[in-house]
Amino acid sequence: MGGDVTAHLHPLLTRLGERAPWALSLHDAPCCRRARAWYLQRARAAPSTDALVSWVHERWTWGPHPWPLHWCDVPRAPHLDCEAASHVVVEALRDRGVHAEVLQVIERFDASAVTHWRAAWVGAGVPCDWIAGDLVYHAAVAAFEGGAWRGWDPSDGCVLDDKPVRGYDSVVAVRVAGEARGSWALGEALQEVLRGLAAPG
Repeated sequence: MGGDVTAHLHPLLTRLGERAPWALSLHDAPCCRRARAWYLQRARAAPSTDALVSWVHERWTWGPHPWPLHWCDVPRAPHLDCEAASHVVVEALRDRGVHAEVLQVIERFDASAVTHWRAAWVGAGVPCDWIAGDLVYHAAVAAFEGGAWRGWDPSDGCVLDDKPVRGYDSVVAVRVAGEARGSWALGEALQEVLRGLAAPG
């Protein structure tokens, strides 16, 4: 791992600490119950996890929004950030009986990309503390299907296995969020992290 990556990685991991991903909130009112039911009904039409991830990616472009975010905000939201997109995918998978968890990921990009994203988040009045140099914090999804865990990236609409192992858009570090939370592992260990998740009982 290059010196620049290492220099930025430790401060970012320290900043994240034990932080759990944001999750959508429910108002104690019919608005959120109806919105969640609307979403799950449409998500059930996706015949596979690949199709579900693709639908979420196409329906909501990736972009900034304030937190907390409520379910009743989702139908009219023009875009969702990575944590919101991962949360709705996990909810849909669990609704169909698939064991799923949010993955917390550190990815590497370049100065041009992170400058553009920082400007977008600042322009929307949303904190951009998920950026450190050319590294960014990201959220994705792990799901147990066909006897194994696999990783998906709803924001990119792709399987995590398709990410490069180094350079632009590569996974530098990863950990599992939620009840199965583990410690951070280097990106090259993505498959080991997934294999290390216990098979659902």
